Amino acid sequence: MLLNSINLNNIRSFQEQTIHFQEGITLLAGDIGSGKSTILHAIEFALFGAARPDLPADSLLRKGATKASVTLNFNINNHPITIYRTLQQTKQGVRQGTGYIIQNNQKYELTAVELKAKMIEILAYPKELISKGKNYVYRYTIYCPQEEMKQILQESDDNRLDILRKIFQVERYKLVRDNIILY
Repeated sequence: MLLNSINLNNIRSFQEQTIHFQEGITLLAGDIGSGKSTILHAIEFALFGAARPDLPADSLLRKGATKASVTLNFNINNHPITIYRTLQQTKQGVRQGTGYIIQNNQKYELTAVELKAKMIEILAYPKELISKGKNYVYRYTIYCPQEEMKQILQESDDNRLDILRKIFQVERYKLVRDNIILY
C-alpha cells in the first residue's frame, strides 16, 4: 500500500487538514501533542473504523464538534483507492456513519461494518486476525504503540513467534515444519 493523502475534518486536534505523503518512507516528527498519533489513528479509522477499546469513536471526534470525517487516498498495485468515513455526535454518543470506497472508478456506499470488511478484502488481510475491536495486523505492522510492542516482546518465545507468524501470514511454514518433524 502506498499512501497518497489523508484529509482530516474535526479529528482530534485537526479542524481541517490535508496531509500529502511523498513516495518512500515518511517520518512523523514533532513535539508531544502535535498530532503524530492522531494521523496514525486517522489512518486506522479510515481503514477499519472505530472500535473499543483501542480506538473509540468519541476519542476521535474533535472537542466541540458534532461531525467528523476522514478521507484516505492510497494505491495498491498502482490502483488508486479512496475510502471515506464519518463520525457524528448523537444523543447516544459518537457513532460511525456510512461512508464509501472508490475502487476501479466505482463508488461503493457502505455501512461502517461493510467498509471494514471491504478493506480487509482489498488489503488481503487474514480475516481471522481482524476480530471485533481488534486490528492486530495494522497495530503490529503499521502502528504499534510502545506499550503494545513491549507486551509482544515480553511474550514467551513460542507465543511471540506465533504472533509474528500470524501477522505475516507464514503460519503454514510452522505446519510444514511440524509435519516434517513427524515424518
